[in-house]
Amino acid sequence: MKVVEFKDVYKFFGNTVALDGVSFSMPQGLSLLLGPNGSGKSTAINIMAGLIRQDRGYVKVLGEDPRDVNREGRRVGFLIEKYWFYDFLTGYDHLMLAAKILGLSEPEIHVKKVLKVVQLSEYAHKAVGTYSKGTLQKLAIAHALLGDPELIVLDEPFANLDVETSASLMNLINELVREGRSVLVSTHVLSHFKELRAGHAVLLHKGKVMCEVELGNIMRVLEKTVVVRGEPLEAIYRALKLAGFRCFTVEDKVLVKVSHHEELQEIIKALKGIKVVDVRSGVLEIEDLLNLLVDEDEINSRGS
Repeated sequence: MKVVEFKDVYKFFGNTVALDGVSFSMPQGLSLLLGPNGSGKSTAINIMAGLIRQDRGYVKVLGEDPRDVNREGRRVGFLIEKYWFYDFLTGYDHLMLAAKILGLSEPEIHVKKVLKVVQLSEYAHKAVGTYSKGTLQKLAIAHALLGDPELIVLDEPFANLDVETSASLMNLINELVREGRSVLVSTHVLSHFKELRAGHAVLLHKGKVMCEVELGNIMRVLEKTVVVRGEPLEAIYRALKLAGFRCFTVEDKVLVKVSHHEELQEIIKALKGIKVVDVRSGVLEIEDLLNLLVDEDEINSRGS
């Protein structure tokens, strides 16, 4: 079963086209909804959550209309981009209230479980008004996990999290998938997923689907692209071209395609005498992926 299906979906906000004929399906397991800010990711998530309706098209979540999927028990948990809490209530109070509204039996057990999972137990009985942005994000994630939903949808879950907490969240996502649950993550940051090979990805840009592909394909592109920063960029580009590298300039950097890691030293050698600030592999941003997609449909290629 497809956990999420969009078919020819349009969403307008006045004269702005937020989703422009979007079609994709996401299987069970881990799925990523990728795209730069303003690409339509949050609009798609809000439609999945039943917070807004599409103007045209067909949307199903776990085979049901988004407004009906949680009608008889919590099948889907959501972390939406814009959430709010009462400053005077504690994190524990918020989760207990949510658990009771959801009709969960033994709500205390559910609340203590999710607090432990997101490592928030020590802050549970402190007023939310004292929480940092990262702690608030943890509380919102805990709310999404209440009731052991079979599908968890997380919109920009790494926002406001430090490196250690981000790593813990990535471990949690992997554990949820191993348990047999499905997780859909909307993000504009690739770095958290660079070790993954299993999963599905949809890349959005300006409200359109640019590609739908296995996550492993994106990660192979990530590994085989070197990012060079320095000045002048024109000199860097010319030197690499003369050395036989396939490369192109994107904003403040040059992207270089390589076939093996040993070529990194050859790149450095080719740039001798030019002011180079940074040479790194495996650090592509979403915008870089979009440029690679234009470059001979690189992401969809099945090469090794």
